[in-house]
Amino acid sequence: SHPLIVNIDQDAVVPPGLKKKLEKELNKLATEKSEQPQYDQLRTVWGRLVSFVDNNLFVPCWKELKKCVDLVQNSNAAPTKA
Repeated sequence: SHPLIVNIDQDAVVPPGLKKKLEKELNKLATEKSEQPQYDQLRTVWGRLVSFVDNNLFVPCWKELKKCVDLVQNSNAAPTKA
């Protein structure tokens, strides 16, 4: 059996960063489970996606979270005055 290929559509709900994260994680999982029948791969991948959405409180504000991370990284990279 071949691994499933997971493709997440990017839209107003799923920003680019979240799309990349989910595709990377879910495709890795599908590859790890490639010896299973396709329906079992699908069930495993779907279960991981549902778990991610149910347990990740940052999903509704993913864009804002990314902006916060960028802001902190940029402030840490800025030279400090002595």
